[in-house]
Amino acid sequence: MVPCWGEDVRAIAAVLASVFVSVTLSACAGSGARTGTWHYDRESGRIGGVNRLGEGAEGTKVFVRSRRASPPPGEFFADPAGLQLTCFRQAPAVQIRFAFPVGSNTSATLAYRFDDRPARHPAVRFLSNRRDIVITDPDAVALFVAELRTATLLFVEVDSLTVGRATAEFAVGGAEAAIGAAYADCPLPARA
Repeated sequence: MVPCWGEDVRAIAAVLASVFVSVTLSACAGSGARTGTWHYDRESGRIGGVNRLGEGAEGTKVFVRSRRASPPPGEFFADPAGLQLTCFRQAPAVQIRFAFPVGSNTSATLAYRFDDRPARHPAVRFLSNRRDIVITDPDAVALFVAELRTATLLFVEVDSLTVGRATAEFAVGGAEAAIGAAYADCPLPARA
């Protein structure tokens, strides 16, 4: 039996071509602007231009990845956590995302602090995936953003009765432009 190298070479070439196209397209799709550690991606809804900001609105997704994250006990690899400044239902919000479950509404709390400032314990909502935490209270978001404006580091800690403790550290310097872009379509409330 004589091997047919032509078919194998064509199959390998097809696989390599599809990998090249996939990598090229994914690089283009994720190519938002950057300022320091902050990433910006302009987005609009795919159904009639409607997105989470409201009908016909476009929004800028502004996020930063953690410098380091430590998972709760039993988790061995800590992928970076994410901090996202966003608008949800025409209101400013702050979302923190871990790559592993960190808690739930009934069993966990979140604390954060910027640089050497006092720790804060805002009212938060853990989403059903138990990895995402959202600050939506207008006063809590306004306080978070006010401290973020001049900070260089953010430390986040989640304490859970069921999961344990998870932490993340974010380099957040240069956040003024990120704040402006994130909340352009849903202005922050004035602080008293």
